[in-house]
Amino acid sequence: MPGYGMQIILWTIALAVIPAAAADVPPAQRAEVEHLIAYLEQSDCVMLRNGREHDGREGAQHVRRKYDHYRDEIRTTEDFIARAATRSLVTGHAYRVRCPGQPERPAAGWLSDELAAYRDRAGAETDLRPPRLDRGVVFVTF
Repeated sequence: MPGYGMQIILWTIALAVIPAAAADVPPAQRAEVEHLIAYLEQSDCVMLRNGREHDGREGAQHVRRKYDHYRDEIRTTEDFIARAATRSLVTGHAYRVRCPGQPERPAAGWLSDELAAYRDRAGAETDLRPPRLDRGVVFVTF
């Protein structure tokens, strides 16, 4: 049996590695998250954060940093949008997107619309969100 010092080291490594490996959206939804980040990055749209304009590349970098930060709290693509692409943690102001020839709109709605279109294009026949638990009853949406 390892000595006390070795046990501390092993527990420290286990606690550092296990949550990082376990926390993330499921693989099918990880592709959706990556698609949304790429969609923002490759767009001609401007992301408005805290009164400043950021091109798609800068907006995508910021959203990816927030995704990496909140990865352990994100279980669905909708969680990703809510946690990483909806509002500033500092000011609480909603992120907005302004695309050429279109009215400015909330970033969350813009990304949600693209997620729906992506799922339609992928031929998704079922909702990929996990079942919702309400008062011990499982509601599955189709």
